[in-house]
Amino acid sequence: MFHCPHCDALVEEGARVCRSCGASDDCGWNADADYSADDDPMGDDDFDYDDFVAREFPDHATTDSHSPGAGIWWRLVILALVLTLAFGLLR
Repeated sequence: MFHCPHCDALVEEGARVCRSCGASDDCGWNADADYSADDDPMGDDDFDYDDFVAREFPDHATTDSHSPGAGIWWRLVILALVLTLAFGLLR
């Protein structure tokens, strides 16, 4: 038995795929490889999602719903809808 380098599950010798994650010899694992959690090539601990989105989608503006002006606009829209509804009911 050996540990799957992708999910660290135990895999039987001669198995074609890992039962836990589906990794196979075709995608890069083999029984002779020595992997450890410290050798994580993805570096998930240092992943910055906002930086990734900015690099991958530079043409799309980010919408920050927590910006100071966003709350005011939503309140005005809701107020306008409530007033329209109230005026419609009073007629």
